[in-house]
Amino acid sequence: DLWFVTQGQGLFHLNKNVITNVTTKDGLLSNQLFDIIQLPDSSYWIGTLNGINILRYNQHQKTYKCEVLELKPFFPDISVHSLFLDSRNDIWIKAEDTGIYRLNINRSTDNHDITFYDHSNGFTSKEIGNIIEDYIGNVICHHLKGCNFPFRYVFLHMEEIAV
Repeated sequence: DLWFVTQGQGLFHLNKNVITNVTTKDGLLSNQLFDIIQLPDSSYWIGTLNGINILRYNQHQKTYKCEVLELKPFFPDISVHSLFLDSRNDIWIKAEDTGIYRLNINRSTDNHDITFYDHSNGFTSKEIGNIIEDYIGNVICHHLKGCNFPFRYVFLHMEEIAV
């Protein structure tokens, strides 16, 4: 199985030489997509121009169910450019020009644990690039002014790191 996001034509799924296209007609918030991740429950989270979709694929029926992630006041009203699932089952959500959200999916749906990171709590830039995890579980956010390590609440700047 391969999934492809596009910048205008929605989502494509390649399965055993069959290509299926999922678009706003199927429930996507936008056809302009930026990222996709698979969660432990086999659902797919899709970062779109207008928020986050959750796609559930029924392998036996070959059908898709497309839902909107609605966690007010955070979603769906942001453009989501990057999604990252860490080893603690936290989803890191990079929102366009605002910062990063950390959502713990182990909590009940009535009480999600959401943390927002921006300049007010140590981030040095809104221009966030990659989100990765190192071998001991530190989540690292790369941006134009260096790197932040938000999970441990320690913020390092490139000028502070001796190379």
